[in-house]
Amino acid sequence: MCALILLAVEFFVARSNWLVEQFPRSKLGVINALESRVIEGSHPQIVCLGNSRLRDGISPRLIERELGLPTQTVLNLALPGGMPYHSLIMYRRNRETLRQAKILIVDFEYRYFGFLPQPDARVAQFATHEDRLRMFSGRKLVAVMASSLWRTLGLRDYIRGFSKILKRRKQLALADDGRVMWRHVERDQHIDMEADFIKRGMNYASDRLDFAHVEELRRLIAMARHDGLKVVLLHLPLRTGFVRYLKGTYPGNYEKFRAEFDRLDFNVELTIDWEKGSDIGLLDEESYYDYGHFTDEGCSRMSRMVTARIRPLVTPATNKESASDN
Repeated sequence: MCALILLAVEFFVARSNWLVEQFPRSKLGVINALESRVIEGSHPQIVCLGNSRLRDGISPRLIERELGLPTQTVLNLALPGGMPYHSLIMYRRNRETLRQAKILIVDFEYRYFGFLPQPDARVAQFATHEDRLRMFSGRKLVAVMASSLWRTLGLRDYIRGFSKILKRRKQLALADDGRVMWRHVERDQHIDMEADFIKRGMNYASDRLDFAHVEELRRLIAMARHDGLKVVLLHLPLRTGFVRYLKGTYPGNYEKFRAEFDRLDFNVELTIDWEKGSDIGLLDEESYYDYGHFTDEGCSRMSRMVTARIRPLVTPATNKESASDN
């Protein structure tokens, strides 16, 4: 009987999208929700992929208005906890639609140099065998290969935490400006900023320089460029107070990661990085609700700044005029 139950879970739950579709505000479910509510039937001109900071920091409707683009042609598909490989998954799964776009905006964080990709639920659910062999070794490789054969292993966190995840069984909320609404406004008003800085700063504690995330980003960029898209690599500025904390607590690592990002050639049309040297404080503290996620006002300001930089790629005829303005 137990074997029959396990087989039923494997073939009717783990090997279908049924379970994750019930939880669109989970890290797996949000992918399916974005595909059905944002990507399906769209005709994109600009696609944004990345993590939650880009999700909160780029307003599709504002960029459309600023650039004179049709409504719903700028798609913000950034994911909570998104890493370069997750962006690759998102593009690869929806390539036939997303390749219609003219521009791909994808983010990168300095902290990605400090740790290796992890075998998370997205890897278990969506990674190919080639992906698993490329990104992992040793025990991690054994675990991710096992989860590809026995898919229930990839959903163990959903099954184990079923009662907790029931709280997330809400429809994915999309703001009027096209962003996914994920934050808890009331809770965010009481964030202990010092504790948040310490927690987030741990990503800069490692002395190592690892390039695994860089390689996944390069695979995404190569795929998009093969499809004819112009690629914009974006590093969104962090909260000024957090940058100062990093420079004071992990000065060697922060500067090493930043310099490495500046040194590498990603083969993109444009790299936007406002966080070079002492060039911080572009946005005031009120533009963030924690170490680096944007408030609505911060999003508006950030979106306008990004729009000004990508405008020449959207309207090449104005390149000379835009260059003289800068």
